[in-house]
Amino acid sequence: MAALQKFAGAADPHAQHQPMTGNTLSIPYAFPRAGKYRLWVQVKRGGHVVTGAFDLEVRLASTGK
Repeated sequence: MAALQKFAGAADPHAQHQPMTGNTLSIPYAFPRAGKYRLWVQVKRGGHVVTGAFDLEVRLASTGK
């Protein structure tokens, strides 16, 4: 519901989306702490829901100092 509220009133809620190229996916999410996570992704293609699970290891961000 939050996504619907965010784009309420916008002419085209998908205008900022760009087609994906290559093999990299960027998700605007900050993990609460370093560690192992499982990311679940669902997409609908051809009327069928496809689910994928990906195991991730999140490391502490480098501060560059």
